[in-house]
Amino acid sequence: MSGLRWPRGLKPVAVVGRYAVGLAGLVAGLSNGCLVVSVARAQEGFQASEPTLKAAYLYRIPNFVEWPELGPHEKDRGPAPFRLCILGDAALGDAIEALEGRKVKGREVRLARLKRTEDAELCELLFIRLEGPDALAAIFDRLRGKSVLTVGESRDFTRRGGMVRFVPRQGKLRMEINLAAAEEAGLKISAKLLELSQIVESGVPP
Repeated sequence: MSGLRWPRGLKPVAVVGRYAVGLAGLVAGLSNGCLVVSVARAQEGFQASEPTLKAAYLYRIPNFVEWPELGPHEKDRGPAPFRLCILGDAALGDAIEALEGRKVKGREVRLARLKRTEDAELCELLFIRLEGPDALAAIFDRLRGKSVLTVGESRDFTRRGGMVRFVPRQGKLRMEINLAAAEEAGLKISAKLLELSQIVESGVPP
């Protein structure tokens, strides 16, 4: 991990205003396994912003994914931080900062906003906000065979090799999943998550 710092960021209790309230309500709802949450009904008397909803999904999705097991020497070191990274211009604001220090699979979340694509290999989950097919192709080539769950929202993200795509639709956040891309990276996605998503294959439509 040399050359890459994992910033502490803001603790959930330090985040004030609508993001903190909204994230708490969304996370509570998502913890029951319901990943398709109406924005208007995210919490009574509260209308969640899209960044808040995306941050909540990024927090809950790992509970429906299995990463390859650690080797015996790595297990002896104890639970390592869960590295959630942002690459590109993703305007998630306080909503994503509120995840710092929370637990995912018994591991503390560590956030990192990457400045170099080379550091993407150090992440468990990578939210990508890059424009243009060439930029996506470059990062997917670098991560080929690496156990990094890639999440994005650009058109054709999953068809170009990304694993999970957020699709806002009628006040809700839907998902597309490229199951083959995830399996190639050694990741196992729960049937519960697959049932709530549209499965797509690689290959850009004409």
